[in-house]
Amino acid sequence: MSQLRTVPPTESVTGRATKVTDDLYFERLDDPYCLTSWHWCTDGKVWRSLPVQYNEVQQEHPLHLKAPTLFSCCGLHGWVRNGKWEPA
Repeated sequence: MSQLRTVPPTESVTGRATKVTDDLYFERLDDPYCLTSWHWCTDGKVWRSLPVQYNEVQQEHPLHLKAPTLFSCCGLHGWVRNGKWEPA
């Protein structure tokens, strides 16, 4: 994983990530049924990824997820609604 905070590791390669905040991006990689969420983990100072099943995506533009996202590494928890992050 990238140690540079500027963008998630794949964004510099694909250019397809959707920025929600400076520390949270979502991207469709090779799996059409899954999004990858990228989050800058303040606990480890690295980008961490978490898969999001496509059935949790209510709308792609702006991104709106049905279920909350939880990163167990540092406890970041909240919803992506209408392209914006809402903390839990």
